Amino acid sequence: MDLRLIGWNKLVTMASIVYDATTFGCFDKWPFDSKMWDVKRHKAGLKYDVASSIHNGYIVHWSGWHKGGKSDIKIFREELKSKLDAGECVEADAGCSGECCLKNPQVAKSRRAKQQKGVVRARQECVFCKMKKFQSLRGIWIHNYDKHTFAVGAVLVSIQIGLELGTVKFWDIPDYEAEYF
Repeated sequence: MDLRLIGWNKLVTMASIVYDATTFGCFDKWPFDSKMWDVKRHKAGLKYDVASSIHNGYIVHWSGWHKGGKSDIKIFREELKSKLDAGECVEADAGCSGECCLKNPQVAKSRRAKQQKGVVRARQECVFCKMKKFQSLRGIWIHNYDKHTFAVGAVLVSIQIGLELGTVKFWDIPDYEAEYF
């Protein structure tokens, strides 16, 4: 989590990380668990949450697996909220709301701030795209769910190493100065 602090100026913006969750398809065994069903994707799924630093792009937190039907806000409250510093905010999409430390797309003072917030969330979605380029995570997972956690962890570590070595590139966000109400 300390990687999120590199390049962060608390005097300019309160947000240090961007947070989102993604779902991977899985084979649900009999008897079926209705909580595994992901309504958005219309199949059983394993959900993972990932948080990246706004200022350097590093992956600073991930957790999973969670049942596909579990909401992003529940996962945030269980996994990440307690790890934040006092007064620290998190950029999130509109699907994750209900906490004062979460800053959604609508919470911005200016048009420029909304644009910067959109770029930050797009970069987070790019992390998910890179995760799903791996063939083993692209289809329906038929093995043990705990093995899926190892696979996701290995993919995230390889993406993080690529970021640190410069072989994986995300666009920079110069002078992130999103102000909030």
